[in-house]
Amino acid sequence: MHDLLAAKDILDAALKEAERKNLKKITKLVIELGKIIDHGEGISQENLEFNLKMVAKGTLAENAQIVIKGINQPVVRLVELEGE
Repeated sequence: MHDLLAAKDILDAALKEAERKNLKKITKLVIELGKIIDHGEGISQENLEFNLKMVAKGTLAENAQIVIKGINQPVVRLVELEGE
């Protein structure tokens, strides 16, 4: 469940940034993912990507390329966004 919440938070941040930049489409999301333990489980890159694709359906970020970079900090955050 925490993977889904993280994906929703990232999508919300991406959509706000896209609106600020007047983008009509988000083509790429770059995310940093550190080791976050929630309820005894960590957020996996695979689950985060799956959930991002799911919550992005019907939005400006649908079909965006998703790049997830592992880092050594306990965070998950959007670090870059590309679009048209």
